Amino acid sequence: MKKMICLALCAMAFWLASATNDSTTIDSTAINSVNQEVLSQRDSLLFEQLNRFQLQLREPIYKLYPTQNMYTFLELNTVTGQIWIVQWSTSGNRMKYTLSEEEQIYAWDTPIAGRFELYPTENMYNFVMLDNIKGYCYQVQWNFDADKRFVIRIY
Repeated sequence: MKKMICLALCAMAFWLASATNDSTTIDSTAINSVNQEVLSQRDSLLFEQLNRFQLQLREPIYKLYPTQNMYTFLELNTVTGQIWIVQWSTSGNRMKYTLSEEEQIYAWDTPIAGRFELYPTENMYNFVMLDNIKGYCYQVQWNFDADKRFVIRIY
């Protein structure tokens, strides 16, 4: 009888040990599956960020637009819509004026290079700025006189 009890206890111990190993195997398989899914999601996010970065590299962040004044360019931040007047010279009268420090995008907007572009008009002091994402248009007027510079949205 003692042998039967001892044999039954050994069999039960062996069964419990093998059941624990199977559940450990199942748990480690489940963990590996979850890890693979997390790694796959992380890789997808990294790939998406890399693609977004590569697209931004194709479009410059800053562009120079010539005006009808041969010594003056408008420098546009194509991400934010900020504009500066750049005056060059061979005699030392080089200057850079702020036309618009105000960003034309909101904090929740995704910054994208190439979002804003300038288009010249027949008036040498006026350009139209286009937001390529939202379709908004702005009248941009540059001038050496600070009181005559502005950027206003066209409704």
